[in-house]
Amino acid sequence: MSLRIPFNEDWVFFDGDINMPKNAWKGPIYTQAKTENKRLGPASVYYDDRPDDYGKPGYVLTAERWEKVTLPHDYMINQPMSEFNNPAGGFFDYHNAWYRKHFTLPKEYIDKKIEIEFGGIATECEIFVNGIFVRKNSSAFNPIIIDITDFVLFDRENVVAVYVSANQKECWWYAGGGIYRNVYLTVSEMVSVKRYGVKVTPKLVSDNKWSTPVEITVENYQFNPTTANVKASIVTFDGKVLASDENTLDLPIKTDKTTIFNFDIVNPNLWSVDAPNLYQVKVEVYVDGQLSDTRYERFGFRTIKFTANGEFFLNGKKTEINGVCGHEMFGLTGKAVPKNIVNYQVKLLKDMSANAYRCSHYMYSEEFMDAFDEQGLMVMAETRHFSTAKEHIDELKELVLRDRNRPSVIMWSIGNEEHLFIDERGRKIAETLAQVVKELDDTRPVMTANDKIPSQCTVYDTSDLVAINYNLDIYQTVRKQYPNKCFIASECCATSSTRGWYYNDCHEKGYLSAYDKNTNDWFVGRQNTYTKLDAMGFVAGAFQWDGIEHRGEAVWPRICSQAGAIDLFLQKKDAFYQNKSFWAKEPMVHLLPHWNMAGYGEPIKVWAYTNCKKVELFVNGKSFGVQEVSRFENGAWLVDFVPGTIKAVGYDENGNAVAEDVKTTSNKGYALKLRLENGFDLQPNGIDIAYYTCYVVDENGVEVPDACPTVSFVTDGAVIVGTGSDIADHELVKMSIRKMRAGVISVGVRVNKDAKEVKLYAESENLVRASITTKF
Repeated sequence: MSLRIPFNEDWVFFDGDINMPKNAWKGPIYTQAKTENKRLGPASVYYDDRPDDYGKPGYVLTAERWEKVTLPHDYMINQPMSEFNNPAGGFFDYHNAWYRKHFTLPKEYIDKKIEIEFGGIATECEIFVNGIFVRKNSSAFNPIIIDITDFVLFDRENVVAVYVSANQKECWWYAGGGIYRNVYLTVSEMVSVKRYGVKVTPKLVSDNKWSTPVEITVENYQFNPTTANVKASIVTFDGKVLASDENTLDLPIKTDKTTIFNFDIVNPNLWSVDAPNLYQVKVEVYVDGQLSDTRYERFGFRTIKFTANGEFFLNGKKTEINGVCGHEMFGLTGKAVPKNIVNYQVKLLKDMSANAYRCSHYMYSEEFMDAFDEQGLMVMAETRHFSTAKEHIDELKELVLRDRNRPSVIMWSIGNEEHLFIDERGRKIAETLAQVVKELDDTRPVMTANDKIPSQCTVYDTSDLVAINYNLDIYQTVRKQYPNKCFIASECCATSSTRGWYYNDCHEKGYLSAYDKNTNDWFVGRQNTYTKLDAMGFVAGAFQWDGIEHRGEAVWPRICSQAGAIDLFLQKKDAFYQNKSFWAKEPMVHLLPHWNMAGYGEPIKVWAYTNCKKVELFVNGKSFGVQEVSRFENGAWLVDFVPGTIKAVGYDENGNAVAEDVKTTSNKGYALKLRLENGFDLQPNGIDIAYYTCYVVDENGVEVPDACPTVSFVTDGAVIVGTGSDIADHELVKMSIRKMRAGVISVGVRVNKDAKEVKLYAESENLVRASITTKF
């Protein structure tokens, strides 16, 4: 039976390079040319890496400061920032580091295939097992699978060492540093299902009947030929078997073979953005009558279709692609994003009524991809490198092989904003990469996301879709060149705003007005962008830049891009509700600004984002008029500030009040409050992060939206991993004391393994302290 064992615990970490003296003798030079080529230094099995050790016989004590860490781990996020460092990378000083892990293997693994699976290491790395060099990798985004079967020992301790070179060679955003995704030890029988060796391609052949071919590739890892009996079943997640069959494979020495099953499934529950139903292929491999391997591969039943008229159909239903782009990171932990935070981020996007996500600009972790499948977001899956170099083709193949069974994936992107898109070299590269994809999966369109003079693009002939980044004024010209292809806006908007800042842009502070606007001719406001795209009539949908703010691409003193609808610390911005007014079905209305605007000195712009037909504003009970609102527009009034309450009421086409939002002027702050935001799947496993919001209320319980106290946090049963509020705050993320801006502080708390409860306390001068208890 194959095992996939979490390998995240009991690592040690050293921040920096370790300089070893030059060898003065031939012996060490001779030795380093052999298989075990590292017998000295941190790659060696003999190296002493014990944190704060007092000496153990048999080891040479070192002076380095090694510390215990649990993966995933991003060592860059808690470095100091400096305005003199590169703004693209978030003002961090990118540098190198070492990781090591000691482990033992039971003797029952001796006749098995043993691998270490790194989900991702940022950025470049060299990996050693027992002093033996086993792999060099140059990208942060592809999984790294290392076969260590021949290098491990069973009568003593083993050591894996990873040297990380963190840099920005493939990122113009925050790149992070370290082993930032999950790591697994995989143990397989000598005859087992090959990695990515299950392919499922359901096809609708009548109204409710699906032809479901399943290809299974079995690997014989041993030096003897053998025969395997392969059983495949289509099963529901509650174990119900819908279909099953068996085939026999004759496997020569050290090779793999594929067998194909054909199943007819009648009336399955379809995967959609509103009902993301999933199924599984269960594969069992038998050798000499004994079970050798069991694998589960999940998939879904759904159809997709793009038309030249600019329409997209999901399961035969016309569906507007309302997508966002983003990066795989979390403001409090950098690139190391635990699964439960991934789930919460995707939930936020769904709450905003987004139905699609662009994995810009690389292969995402399996945790993110699982969340898209499970929660119902359609995905543009994108490779990092537009290149036909072998390493980059291998990365593209791995992306397609890993994710081709996912119902969420509706298109493959083979490149983004490449200068070669308007070059004959780009045409050649695109043709090769598109063919690589089609050989592995011919069920989805292949495209490129182009911002480089789309009217002169050389890669659109190869692309199944015409995808344009920005360039709103050139769509019509490109449409005349490609009238028979479906268009999508692969990236748009990127207009910047700061949560809770309702004044004009203040670049000295780093704050940008929260009202929707055109940042410049390229980064056009949401209202103007979607109005233009909708009027074209041939665009199937858009991916807005971006869903959640990310570190990097910043201008000091800001530490992040400000284009997100959700801020760096996962607080909703007004843009969140503007998007919701574009995309949501249920009636809604959202008012901005807050109503603590005393001293503003001039009439205040009061806006209402709504999907209702009409909206009316009331100030202290007095109507300021009803406005008709077209799609993508908002209600807008100029109002002199008077303390009290403003209320917006949305009406349907029959004049019925169906939604409202209220903002009330608060008194001065009286007490702190704490709210757990992601308790729905939080587990005490030593990895999950409890995400809290700290806010302030007055003596009447009214929230104070402009509160700005300095708050100190203490926890029991957990560890504070980060706090954040101000996108121009340069204090270390891990600090447990934080200055509040615009009324909230986000707090991340890693729950201790097997904790029965977690308590978080918040206190600030002149405010009643707060506490919250989460029980498990």
